[in-house]
Amino acid sequence: MLSAIYWLPVIEAALLLLLCVLLVRKYADMQRTDYFTIFLVIIGWFMAFSMIFAIPMDLYIVSVRID
Repeated sequence: MLSAIYWLPVIEAALLLLLCVLLVRKYADMQRTDYFTIFLVIIGWFMAFSMIFAIPMDLYIVSVRID
């Protein structure tokens, strides 16, 4: 059985991607905006917001391995 340290980042990434898609759908004008632009915005927001999740997870993994 895999521990939470392996499946938690996958769940966080999926939820973050869902959040980015929902934010773009709310704030973008879907009729006038090109699909490529929407795709790039989703990828950009995903990469920027992922730092909020990646840094604490990295610190947790390092602290667990030290102990």
